[in-house]
Amino acid sequence: MSQILPSPRIDSAEAIAAHIELLVEVDPRLVAVRDFAGPVQPRINPSGFAGIAKVITGQ
Repeated sequence: MSQILPSPRIDSAEAIAAHIELLVEVDPRLVAVRDFAGPVQPRINPSGFAGIAKVITGQ
């Protein structure tokens, strides 16, 4: 049985931009969305209970 590994954490504006560019390559219609939204900054939450509590209470 193969093990499922977590994907690496996307924790920088550069990493987000690289992933957005990959999405744009897959679907060029996203160019307009990328250009309208502009640069996306990461939202880093603490790990563990503190992080999940922040996500839940922030909804």
